[in-house]
Amino acid sequence: MQLVSMGDSLTLGRGDPDPAGGWIGWSRRLADLLGISAGDVVNTGAEGATAARVAADQLAAVRQLRPDLVVINCGMNDAVQGSPMSTVRTALTELFDWGTRAGALVLMPALPTPSAKLPVSAFRRRRMERWIAEFDELLRADAARGAVVRVEVAPPEAEHLWCDDGIHLNTAGHVRVATVLADTARRLSPAVAASVADRAS
Repeated sequence: MQLVSMGDSLTLGRGDPDPAGGWIGWSRRLADLLGISAGDVVNTGAEGATAARVAADQLAAVRQLRPDLVVINCGMNDAVQGSPMSTVRTALTELFDWGTRAGALVLMPALPTPSAKLPVSAFRRRRMERWIAEFDELLRADAARGAVVRVEVAPPEAEHLWCDDGIHLNTAGHVRVATVLADTARRLSPAVAASVADRAS
């Protein structure tokens, strides 16, 4: 069973330090929960990646793979930068369509409400919130057509899940994301459910 994780610094695991060095992150934690070996995890996450950069740079590295599970986690850098929604829509369509053609279950966490810890002005916060609301409409539409499964991972009141910078999840946040994604994958993917059952038997 193979997991492909694509996205930004949250996909890399920023905010969830590994005592041995580097980051752990939700991708590694998700693999552990589902019993996926390290050799079957491909994580292309990159610092600062927007949706367009994920499609342009990271998709090339995995295009020939046929994973069972794909998780795409991006959008917050787009929200900060105010990326044109048309550009984001094009990128997500390419990513989702690839995952569907590969026969994978494609999951995407919904963007959370910006943390109160995020050091931005009230004006910029409102602008980000409007952008995120529009992004969520797009994601819901893609979910309705069966291109992706939208996953709610961080409720608005979950301030304890964020690092002090208000951008990156802390260890508790990465654990929550991994747990919610694992529960969703077990429920929706026959391949995941069968793999988990085999390990339990």
